[in-house]
Amino acid sequence: MGDFWYFAYGSNLDPDQIAKRTNHAGEIKLCWVEGYKINFNKRSMDGTGKANITPQAGGKVWGVMYQCDERFLSEMDMYEGVSGGHYVRIHLLVQCTGEPDVNAITYTAGQSFIAESLFPSNAYLDTILRGARHHGFPAHYISEIEKAAR
Repeated sequence: MGDFWYFAYGSNLDPDQIAKRTNHAGEIKLCWVEGYKINFNKRSMDGTGKANITPQAGGKVWGVMYQCDERFLSEMDMYEGVSGGHYVRIHLLVQCTGEPDVNAITYTAGQSFIAESLFPSNAYLDTILRGARHHGFPAHYISEIEKAAR
């Protein structure tokens, strides 16, 4: 199934949300990216903050990788607002326990949608936390998500 890996770190961690957006996801792996931090500095249409990752020395962002194909990525592009510049695709080196590093695709906020001092809505944050718990993220990292949201 599929030629690509997609690294999810925000609301697409939630299995219900990813199922609503696409039914073209294959294998799922718990993993992380070194040298980044999670924050909520992506301005949404309603003025709340959405998840984004930005470079930070010593940082670590947990997520899951979905094995996917071009149809999956096209569907995700639509939901992530790629055509309007809301998010852009980037490639990252992702690590999983006991496996070789993997080159994966993720989405980061487009420059014109980045704003500091934003906060996510409670419902949005709950979606991310539900996904993080579902996938068994470390408790200290779940606390980091909550801290970044406040």
